Amino acid sequence: MIKLLSTKNLDEKTIAYAKSFRFDVTCAEFIEVTPVVWEESVLKNFVCDSVAFTSSSGVKYFLDHPVAKEWVKGKNVFSIAGKTYDELLNRDINVLSTAEDSQAMTEGVIETNATRCILHVCGNIRLDTLELKLKQAGIEYYPLVVYNTTLITGLHLDDEFGVILFFSPSGVDGFLSANQIHEKTVCCCIGNATASKLRRAVPNAKILVSPFPSPKSMIERAVTYFDRKL
Repeated sequence: MIKLLSTKNLDEKTIAYAKSFRFDVTCAEFIEVTPVVWEESVLKNFVCDSVAFTSSSGVKYFLDHPVAKEWVKGKNVFSIAGKTYDELLNRDINVLSTAEDSQAMTEGVIETNATRCILHVCGNIRLDTLELKLKQAGIEYYPLVVYNTTLITGLHLDDEFGVILFFSPSGVDGFLSANQIHEKTVCCCIGNATASKLRRAVPNAKILVSPFPSPKSMIERAVTYFDRKL
């Protein structure tokens, strides 16, 4: 069996799926997400025609506010695919466009030509991809921080893993604060931003990028890699 580390907790169904491919699964959290108290009245200051969601935490901590759910009606909603998109659908929010990562989503916002001003619901740690590209395209951009991401540092794991699943650039930082990537370890990243972060930190790492931003897709990507090696 190949030892697999997920750098965030997985549900039992996903763990069972990984085990069906003979992965020995360990889960460990390297970031902590906590909601930010924000005033609903702030939305009165936003006359934006669009809103962008780049994480499921953003969806949750924004739309848990009744005023926010009312405010989003009639807006052009852009979303990252996977769990973020699923969370929006579960809350009966119509999504205009989805994309595999923030860069592709930004391109979608520009190409639809339906946005003059966009509210980005996000955490305290965010990539500047959306902001820079949209401003270059003449689109007003406003971030609204609804949660904080804190690194869990100093968590050292003694095992040497054959596969490590990384779900965010912050997760990469948390893991590397007390651990190293071994030469034979294969790192599967949920998207290009996470892969770029890991590549900068560990240039020689073996990095795979999941074709779809979900744990299941990441596991399947790792399976494909090892099948080709056999």
